[in-house]
Amino acid sequence: MFSNFLITFVLGTAAGVALQRFMRTEEGERILEDLKATAHGLRSEAEELVDRAPGYLEQMKARGEEVLKSIVLEAEKLLRDLAANLSGKKPGRSTAS
Repeated sequence: MFSNFLITFVLGTAAGVALQRFMRTEEGERILEDLKATAHGLRSEAEELVDRAPGYLEQMKARGEEVLKSIVLEAEKLLRDLAANLSGKKPGRSTAS
């Protein structure tokens, strides 16, 4: 078990040294700058989305209210029509019980 730990430690150290040496090269520095720029861009996008979230939620709430009102109006109309049909307008039915 100790040998597995030691091998892992040595390989990790070697990889770290190799990466550190690569990052000191011109290409490594360019890659690091690209990563920093990408991270900064992603952070800016995330901050913008967080800033826009309350407005988006308000729009969704307003749209939901509109849809709900429309559904309620349709349901009321359907119930009025149903009540009118059941109130004796059909032939052969008597309204007296």
